[in-house]
Amino acid sequence: MRLLHTLLILFAVGSAAQAQIEVPITENSALRHYYNEQEKDTPDAWRLQFREQSELGEAKGQQNCNLERRGVNYLLAGDPVQLIVELDTADVEGGGAFQCANCTSLNFGSVVLQNDTVTYTGNPGTIAGKDSVLIKYCNAAGTDCSDSTYLYFIVRRAPRDYFPPQTVLNAEASTTLSANETLLPGPLACNFFINCLEESYQGRDQRVYFTEYPAPTSSFVYEASRFSGVDSVCLALCDTFGICDIFHFAIRVRHDTITLPFMDDFSYEGPVTNSRLWLDSDVFVNQTIGEQPPSIGVATFDGVNMRGKPYGDGEGEADRLTSAYINLNGVGGNVVLTYWLQRRGLGDRPEIQDSLVLEFRAQNGVWHPISNFPGAPSSQPNTAQELFKFYAAPVPVDFRHKAFQFRFKNYADRQGVLDNWNIDYIRLDNIQTDTFINDVAFTRLPEPILSRYTSMPWRHFKDHEAELLSSTLDVGIYNHATQSLNASPSSVTLEEEATGIQPFGGPITLFNGLDANIPNGVNINRTYSLSGDASGFPNILAGYLTAMQNNAFGVPDRLEFNTEYTLSNTTQINQTGFSAVQVNDRVARTTVFDEYFAYDDGSAEAGLVTAEGGQIAVRFTASVADTLRAVRIHFPHTSANTSDQTFRLRVWIGALDGTPEYQALLQPAYADAYFDTLQGFTTYPLMNPSGDLAPLYLPTGDF
Repeated sequence: MRLLHTLLILFAVGSAAQAQIEVPITENSALRHYYNEQEKDTPDAWRLQFREQSELGEAKGQQNCNLERRGVNYLLAGDPVQLIVELDTADVEGGGAFQCANCTSLNFGSVVLQNDTVTYTGNPGTIAGKDSVLIKYCNAAGTDCSDSTYLYFIVRRAPRDYFPPQTVLNAEASTTLSANETLLPGPLACNFFINCLEESYQGRDQRVYFTEYPAPTSSFVYEASRFSGVDSVCLALCDTFGICDIFHFAIRVRHDTITLPFMDDFSYEGPVTNSRLWLDSDVFVNQTIGEQPPSIGVATFDGVNMRGKPYGDGEGEADRLTSAYINLNGVGGNVVLTYWLQRRGLGDRPEIQDSLVLEFRAQNGVWHPISNFPGAPSSQPNTAQELFKFYAAPVPVDFRHKAFQFRFKNYADRQGVLDNWNIDYIRLDNIQTDTFINDVAFTRLPEPILSRYTSMPWRHFKDHEAELLSSTLDVGIYNHATQSLNASPSSVTLEEEATGIQPFGGPITLFNGLDANIPNGVNINRTYSLSGDASGFPNILAGYLTAMQNNAFGVPDRLEFNTEYTLSNTTQINQTGFSAVQVNDRVARTTVFDEYFAYDDGSAEAGLVTAEGGQIAVRFTASVADTLRAVRIHFPHTSANTSDQTFRLRVWIGALDGTPEYQALLQPAYADAYFDTLQGFTTYPLMNPSGDLAPLYLPTGDF
């Protein structure tokens, strides 16, 4: 189901329907949340390093590195510096001259004084040191002086580059590395990373962070990506003299090769790819953006980086999906890569200048383009449906080496969740290299058990079960074989997770009679009636209603009902490399009863921008008298700038007339700008003009 905004209770912002404009969202909150969870035990300060792209050589995460103090002159050994001295020269009887009182006892440089001009030259070969030069204005005998001042000079050697021995690390492993801070002349004062000037390593998701914060340290943790090759980390250490040496660490990352067959249909939860099969995590593995996929779950080239943020910097390469290293050395027969591809799906349409490219990697490491798929023509509406298409790419003998790889990458404007492609059911094999394989796969999740909402309070549901419960089951399925296959046994189970109560009375056969024979090569979408239908689905509605009306659930704050579909087929392929065939035989969805009403599925694929002056109202129905205390809204990040915009939140009780019972002028706020939250909801409490809470009484009926 496609939803533009995620909302709770009421969303009244915007315009009349004809003035709504759909806009893309600019970040993927699911990916951001996933990586925040992965990194929650990592020091916060690591986000200052390597989190965003930067120019080559740019410093990242500097800590207390303003080391050069005002009033001190810094110079390299052997270099001169010239200063003009300003002293009071008016009070020396008979006149005087500028004099250096201690120039013969300097340790790290020499001074030439000509009138008021001081030229200080650091001694060649000096490592680091400080001289204090005393300049006076006195008579010739030095007995009458009007004024004096100290000039401070720090002489230091040039910065140095060090290259510690290479470290060898397995993919996704971590290690702690240390630079030799004793090579600095003075005590360690600050540390920071810089981007190494020559970077050929292709990994993107490695992580680097210091072992201590905020005190300076010469040790850091390196967490490897999945890519093999030599990665570089350049660490700058600076001492109290302001000398900053660069330590160039080389980390060789090793990754095992895999063998045929290769298969991934992305039927797992995600949001990142299977680390055994893929080396990068740019694409978004999900079960909501693909439209009528050949199996549940797709990999979406969503246009944002692995942490859900825009790449930026204009049109260019965005997401990559790179296979692991596959040993094709000596493999005979027809080796073919097959996959299903879809432009847009339920996301944003790629424009004609956008593209998706398939490449093969040769033995010398060079990537060769194999296929190029352009974006949609400008004449095609963004809402036009595009189905998945099957493609096959033979692997020539020249590419069959012990570390073969293939990759998909897309070119987009890199400003947000834009120019989307969905890919599914990727296989590489020299057996069964066409579109057919013995696999019956679910293609969609079960719908919520409620007919109107996705969530609601239990007390509003009680005594209205027959009205509010859905009386049907919707099923999506695809048979990839050359002939019809029997999806039997199959089942549907509904279970409340806290109590273990199964309102259907236990597992019910999902595909009955002839419906168990699934035709091949076409997306099948079926609806079964819980009151029984011609397919042979049993009449369980009366017992279901009785179970849901049972007081065994008590008076809960929260209930979670899990709907699960399963199927089986004895002829399905069941061998190493094809585990996805079994994974896609199960799909599930949870319906939540909690202290809110909601229509959405929690996944925002786009946003709505509305014209000034219009309104959107969403109707809810209170089954019992209650109190509305707040409205929660998920504002997805969109390509539109909303920083200076406002919206008026209005609540009507009963008739949708010209006089709302509540209204407030508010600004959009993004919850994830303040704390980590997957849904990104912002709570707007109902408040009066004085800023006090103003809950609104709700009688039974519409609001």
